[in-house]
Amino acid sequence: MNKVLQFTLADVMQATCVSLASKENTVLTPGLPPEKVYVIPNVIDTTMFKPAPERLSRDDIVIVVLSLLAEVIREGV
Repeated sequence: MNKVLQFTLADVMQATCVSLASKENTVLTPGLPPEKVYVIPNVIDTTMFKPAPERLSRDDIVIVVLSLLAEVIREGV
C-alpha cells in the first residue's frame, strides 16, 4: 500500500488531510514536503476554497480526489 501511495502522490502539488496524524502519515510515507500538506480538521473551511480569479487555460489539468484511507484490521484471520 505504501508503494501505491508513493506512486499516486508523486506529482502532487498540494494535499489536504483531515487531521494532524493524517498529515504526519502523508508526509512520512510518500515523502511529501510538509509545506505541501494542509490540514482541515474534519470540516471544510469554505473560505479556503474560492474560484480561480481567472479561468484556467485548457492546457491545465486539475484533478481533485476525495477519499478515505483507512486501515482495516480483521480479528482471527
